[in-house]
Amino acid sequence: MEANHLVHRRLMRRYYEELWNQWDFDLAGVLLSPEIRFRGSLGIEVCGVAGFQGYMRTVQAAFPDFTNTLDDLIVEGDSIAARLTYRGTHRGELLGIAPTGRAIEYSGAAFFKIAGGKIASGWVLGDTTGLKGQLRGDRLEIVTATLADREWAAELMASTEPWTRLGITPDVCRRACCDPEYLVFIARSGEERHGFIVLQARGDAKAAKQRCRSEAARILRGLFPRPRATYLHVRFIVQHAGTELVRAVRVGEGRRATDVRDPGRDGDFVA
Repeated sequence: MEANHLVHRRLMRRYYEELWNQWDFDLAGVLLSPEIRFRGSLGIEVCGVAGFQGYMRTVQAAFPDFTNTLDDLIVEGDSIAARLTYRGTHRGELLGIAPTGRAIEYSGAAFFKIAGGKIASGWVLGDTTGLKGQLRGDRLEIVTATLADREWAAELMASTEPWTRLGITPDVCRRACCDPEYLVFIARSGEERHGFIVLQARGDAKAAKQRCRSEAARILRGLFPRPRATYLHVRFIVQHAGTELVRAVRVGEGRRATDVRDPGRDGDFVA
């Protein structure tokens, strides 16, 4: 049993690391059963080794640099389950969408049956909804702000109530957003900016910055389930787990700011 377990793990690693990641089409005849039935992460179903190779060519044409990252692999007898992350660059038409040159990343779960030392069947469920969103350019990304992003954040802050009413000048906002001591993250889809967040890291530099990055992604994604109206996030310091976080403020109609509580930290904020 233990020997089969190890053999099956090696088989699956060759399947992903050699057959897929190296585009070794000939290896399909070695690793796969001649009568394999397969459903890929794109939802396409095929039968036989030739059909499987045809599916590989479809993926390769769309993403020449396509890679599979094996995040988890579970082997139970002749049944195998895997959790994966797929990455690539969109160079060919796919799902009715012309090449965009965009880098994509989506998740999948795969289930296999082994028979006679070969893969007899495979059923893969990929996040095609997320993939289509990325190909269309409406994927929300949380990125570290460039200098231009910081200038944009400062201008947005300076033009919004209540800071205009309080007489807070653009220079003050610029110092707050452009100070290298603070970490600024932007929520964007394609070239369109949707909002920003300013964090200040304290303590161990590397750990604090990583904590800030993960918190920025969590807060911004919580406020932007999909790209839509602009939100403004300004720096009201809150202490949590040794790292200074923020209170979020969103820009509503008329560019008047209204408070938005961080859904994951309700009650933690301090003025």
